[in-house]
Amino acid sequence: KISKLTKLMRYPCSDALSYCQLCEGKLNAVLQCSNKIWDIHPMISLIKNAGGYISTWKGKDPKVGGDIIASSSRILHKKIINMLKPVLKD
Repeated sequence: KISKLTKLMRYPCSDALSYCQLCEGKLNAVLQCSNKIWDIHPMISLIKNAGGYISTWKGKDPKVGGDIIASSSRILHKKIINMLKPVLKD
């Protein structure tokens, strides 16, 4: 379902490359799991400054690391988070 909402699916590739491609408009969304805080911190401001949205899969602050979603629009971001809700553990 998520792949139908996005331009392109790529697996696996460099974390940083995926986020940079999102910032360039080459991807609509990036979903990654088990990010450490040092993996995601540099990307947060890049994504936000490019007009993107970033959070954990549960919609929380991405600064804590973990499972991260970054997307090109708020609408897409909310749609993907809602799709993930049924499979996420509390």
